[in-house]
Amino acid sequence: MVSVRYSPDVERSDRLHQSVDVAIQQALVERQDPLALSFYLWVIKKNQHSVVSLSQLTSWGMAHVRRVLVDLQIGRRRDEEVASAALVTIALSDTPEFAAIHKTVRTGLETILIEEGNSGNQIPLKQPAYGALLLKAAHTLGVDKTRWRAPAERVVSAFGEAIPGGRLFGLVFAAQLVQVLDDEAGARNLENLAIRYIGNDATDFEDQPYLLQAPWYLTQPSEPPSELLMSLTSQLLKKAPVWQYLMNGDEHVPAAGDGQAVVYISHLYRAALFDVVLQYQAHIVSHREEEIDRRYRAHPSLNRAAFGFYVLSLLLVWCAIGYYLFTRADSARRYWILGEFAAMPPMSALFYLCVTLAATYLLVVTVIVMPMIWFVLVIVAVLLGVATNLIAPTFKHLFAGETWTN
Repeated sequence: MVSVRYSPDVERSDRLHQSVDVAIQQALVERQDPLALSFYLWVIKKNQHSVVSLSQLTSWGMAHVRRVLVDLQIGRRRDEEVASAALVTIALSDTPEFAAIHKTVRTGLETILIEEGNSGNQIPLKQPAYGALLLKAAHTLGVDKTRWRAPAERVVSAFGEAIPGGRLFGLVFAAQLVQVLDDEAGARNLENLAIRYIGNDATDFEDQPYLLQAPWYLTQPSEPPSELLMSLTSQLLKKAPVWQYLMNGDEHVPAAGDGQAVVYISHLYRAALFDVVLQYQAHIVSHREEEIDRRYRAHPSLNRAAFGFYVLSLLLVWCAIGYYLFTRADSARRYWILGEFAAMPPMSALFYLCVTLAATYLLVVTVIVMPMIWFVLVIVAVLLGVATNLIAPTFKHLFAGETWTN
């Protein structure tokens, strides 16, 4: 049985999905925020999700990568253009359309990394978020480790120091870099810092999804997310202040202060929240199944009761079918085998045949699914035989009308 009652979680997820789709279409028309478009593309591809405008978004991404990393036609917003092109590279690197430009894009990334090193930038593009994207793209396309390992260590360290202060877009890519570096201590430190500040009242609501993304991606794919991570994600999704504003006019959140200014829901926040929701939904069903299995596994009596219920049900069905078949066996034999058509009405004969066929099917099911049923039947038959032999003389004496005499 499936419940069809109203679920606020489903309703919120649907509204977020619609909001993301509309936001992508608007951003594609404006073409003024390449970082937001590339982040939407990465979230959708990473979670193997789909939106109406995915093909347009992919086409934009390929054109953006060709312009920035293949042709090296970079405008005045160099840091953002390079970072967004690197993020598109991460998102599309394993797609067929990207295979044709794989080598030239890798060459472009190497060129930019050399330029950043020659400029004396300890962190590429001067910002940890942008640097993390560039370095992760370099690793993804197989750029020589000597060109990006040392900057990657500095980027991870910079994010660890920045967590208490906020403005944490890109933390998820620092989490991926720390895994690439095989730095277990750094990964634990980054995860602990993220979890500590997720529930901190001083943490801005816009930073919370960025903080949650890190432990989700630090979890090994072969391992289920921890109870703590599931609980923190559930709490954040319930308390996020943006749900009532999604798909509602201009989608803005009233700011604290004089009440005149408004804070619009940013594309980066919306994409990060969408990423967290998709990952949480992908694991919540299996997580609940594991909880139920763990709960019932602790009560073996429930398993025995369930087994006994099925055994009893099969016994009752077999008793009913057996009684019907044996009591009418002689008439059915004369009708079907000897051709004495007066022995049974036609409909009764047909029904007897159907019950016989059903009994053969039930026999196969019983042998395959419940092999222990035969042992139970034998025991029951023996007990019934013993009981019948013991009390049969008494019943015969009672029904014969004899009286007890001393």
